[in-house]
Amino acid sequence: METRTKEAGSARFRRAFTAAVVAPRTIRAKLIRILCVALAILLALLGFSAAHQIGDYQNASATASDAHLADAARGSSTNTRRNAD
Repeated sequence: METRTKEAGSARFRRAFTAAVVAPRTIRAKLIRILCVALAILLALLGFSAAHQIGDYQNASATASDAHLADAARGSSTNTRRNAD
């Protein structure tokens, strides 16, 4: 008896979901669906942009670290040459 109730509830939920999301009947429901899709696309684009910016920041950090190391090596070799003379 319990499984019939669950199946009936599940079928009712499926019909309600399909009616509300896939094929809304009212203008309000259609507008809500359009806005939700637009919001989802906007959030996806913002996430992609944020990930791209984080990658650029990490690249810049690595480049700055490499430049600092090269500068230190150049200074060290200059000091070595000066002391040798």
